Amino acid sequence: MIAFFLLSSPVVVAGSNTEEPSGETNCLHSFYKVEGAAECSEVIRVGFVAHSEFDRQVLPILRQAYRKVGVEVAFVGYPAERQLQAVSKGQVDGDALRVALIENKYKNLVRVNIPLLTLRGYAYTNREDIEEYSTKVLDEYSLIHERGILWSENVLEGRQASEAASSPELFKMLDEKRADIALGTEISAEEALRSIKEPKSVIRKLYPPITVMRTYHYLHDSHRHLAPKLEAALKEIIGE
Repeated sequence: MIAFFLLSSPVVVAGSNTEEPSGETNCLHSFYKVEGAAECSEVIRVGFVAHSEFDRQVLPILRQAYRKVGVEVAFVGYPAERQLQAVSKGQVDGDALRVALIENKYKNLVRVNIPLLTLRGYAYTNREDIEEYSTKVLDEYSLIHERGILWSENVLEGRQASEAASSPELFKMLDEKRADIALGTEISAEEALRSIKEPKSVIRKLYPPITVMRTYHYLHDSHRHLAPKLEAALKEIIGE
């Protein structure tokens, strides 16, 4: 069972059934119960970017890894920027999936040093006259990206760009022609585009990709003791 929380709501999602908190407690957290947890077992709360299909793909892998090391895990969904703040302040115990750029700013996070998913970042456009991606298009057209997504913030440093709170909002704004180009992570972008029920624009992915980067699981420094155990578990699961 994977426990999901959207934003900070203490609602447990088990499969497709939503349950209110039962009032039963475990060793660490009194406001939710993790099904199948041993009495007083350690429970780790891992944040992920809500509405990110990219992040969601790694959650079953992390669940399996934590179970292998004898730790129950609950996943907590936040907007991307708020998730960064939550893990850096220790409000959650880890970040499901980030590129290594996170280490430049957040020194109290520990990398679980097994690569997970490969991130591919692209520019998407609603304009017919842009044929391919180059840094030149970033200087000539209006831009938008998702707040708190580190790779796009890094690419856009020093440039003016509008911001969206989530991937679905990002591509809704692009569809409405509130910008010429959106920077998005491929898997989440494709899911967001599919969710637009009545498109107003033809949106294309520009090649080549802007970036291709490895991603890693991160722990707050207070849980660094779990890093080598999780590395061994993930190596066994994904054969890295």
